[in-house]
Amino acid sequence: MSGEDVLHAEELLRKLRKAKKDVVGLSAVSSLLLAVFLRRILKPVEYLSQGSLRVYESDMMVGVERTCRKDELGVLQNLYADMLKKLKSIMERQKWTCCQGLNRACL
Repeated sequence: MSGEDVLHAEELLRKLRKAKKDVVGLSAVSSLLLAVFLRRILKPVEYLSQGSLRVYESDMMVGVERTCRKDELGVLQNLYADMLKKLKSIMERQKWTCCQGLNRACL
């Protein structure tokens, strides 16, 4: 091998090391962005799941807040909040009607 070949090989090695560092850096940034993205998606899903579980267990005191999000999860959350509000209203009317029909004081 000539001196020129050695210099060329060393230059290629330096470029490979730099490329390796770049790939590692991009991987770290990509992983961080993916974690933030998944958190943004999973947090509202978890919130609605917990609310649904409480309603399933007959806990009508659960409150699901409306959100200003405009994506599909925001629409779902707002519809769920409206549905829960309407369901509570229907249950209150049913309770009132039942109490009136029995001529009793409502509990």
